[in-house]
Amino acid sequence: MTATAPKDHYQVLVLGGTVGVTVAAQLRRKLKTYDVAIARPSTKHYYQPLWTLVGAGVFPRGHAQKRRSKADW
Repeated sequence: MTATAPKDHYQVLVLGGTVGVTVAAQLRRKLKTYDVAIARPSTKHYYQPLWTLVGAGVFPRGHAQKRRSKADW
C-alpha cells in the first residue's frame, strides 16, 4: 500500500490511527478497492508499544510522542 496525493473524493474514508489502519486494510481486502483514505487530524503521534515502558518508569512520557505537521495528515 502506498500513499498518494490527497483528492476530493474517496469511496471509503476511515477515521482513526492504528485501529483505522486495521479497518482500512480489512475493507480493502474485502471490497477489493484501492480508493480508501485514512484521516487522523492530530498534532501528536503516540508510539503505542513504548507506553508499557513509560508506565514502568523506564522512559519519560515525551519519548512516546512525536509532533506531527499538517503535511503528515
